[in-house]
Amino acid sequence: MAYKQKIVSIQQGNIVEVTKTQRLPVKNKIRNNRQNVTTLVQSELNNKNAINNLRLLLLENFTAEDLYCTLTYKNEPTPAEAKKELANFRQHLQRFYKKLGAEVKYISITECLTKKQRIHHHIIIHVDNIRIKLSDIKSLWLNGWVKARVFGGTIEDCQRLANYLVKKKRNAFFTQPHIYKKRWNSSKNLQKPQQTTAIIHHKTWRNEPKIKKGYYLDKDSLINGYYIFEEGYYEYEYQFYRIIRLQQKEQPIKT
Repeated sequence: MAYKQKIVSIQQGNIVEVTKTQRLPVKNKIRNNRQNVTTLVQSELNNKNAINNLRLLLLENFTAEDLYCTLTYKNEPTPAEAKKELANFRQHLQRFYKKLGAEVKYISITECLTKKQRIHHHIIIHVDNIRIKLSDIKSLWLNGWVKARVFGGTIEDCQRLANYLVKKKRNAFFTQPHIYKKRWNSSKNLQKPQQTTAIIHHKTWRNEPKIKKGYYLDKDSLINGYYIFEEGYYEYEYQFYRIIRLQQKEQPIKT
């Protein structure tokens, strides 16, 4: 037997995530003696993958000093008008950065809170060395109000924000599918984490993974579990864990 191993390298290898999966044929969909069992259907799997992809983009491209903004409206727009206004704002933002000799990075999503719409936008903006201020954002968004806070940039911040932004009941991708064809929009210059996949010719893996030199295991990330698909008779065993590069101490300068 063999299993598949996917390795995702983030921030030039400072964070590495490892996922091992193995498909196991079973007679029954659910085994009562299994621990950490998750039952999935295809729509839930798509949503789970979307959250994970957004989380990885946030980890790779955004840092602690970046701005997370919410853009609201004085007068409620139609979905088509909101789409146009957000596109205009992104263009203004790109021009603002260009004047400063920089290239903007962003991810934006549109939400509809209730049946009465209440459309608004969330956008995370990479600050880099550009000391963009809240007043600058307000000057580019003239349709209503701007709320902003510092992103944070930790692994937990990225997971929380990805979970928050990819919501079926509020994301305009689901509520306005004839207008919004993507769960989120982003600048084209975002870097994707490096991913490699390999087939490992062993029957299984160790419950406690061996950590390579120079890294430590994020113990809270380690999961040994199972996926069961409702419409099939296959059970997937999997392991996920994250390792983080040890910070090297700066050597004193010899004089």
